[in-house]
Amino acid sequence: MKLEFIKNDFGLLLKKYKYWTLYLSPKQYYLGKLRLVLNRKNVIDLCELKKSETEELLKIISICKKALTKCFSPDLFNYATLGNCIRHHHWHIIPRYKSKRILNDVVFKDKHWNHLSWPNPYKKISKKTMEEIHNLISNEL
Repeated sequence: MKLEFIKNDFGLLLKKYKYWTLYLSPKQYYLGKLRLVLNRKNVIDLCELKKSETEELLKIISICKKALTKCFSPDLFNYATLGNCIRHHHWHIIPRYKSKRILNDVVFKDKHWNHLSWPNPYKKISKKTMEEIHNLISNEL
């Protein structure tokens, strides 16, 4: 268990907000999986968020949902905050897909459709594909 993120954990920066920072998750189990990290340190639990942080969180999630829908047309969204591995408050925004998606000749298939999104094997994709996903989403934010 880690108490904080290290640089390699974050993924590709998409956008910095007042209270949160949005990243393209380095583990693209699901095409467009995002990580939203609270900028304030030493916060673990959802109940510790300030009203302003919660309000911005909901706005960002809505923006992300619209951007991901425009880019990849997910069939469902999962949102998770766990804290099991990294003790710094963050959210996973997880687009889910009934059918496969293909980007840069990489097939993204949601093998756990209609089931929990974890566990799932790590999907290694090229830097080029990561950058393409990043650019598509970034252009919609």
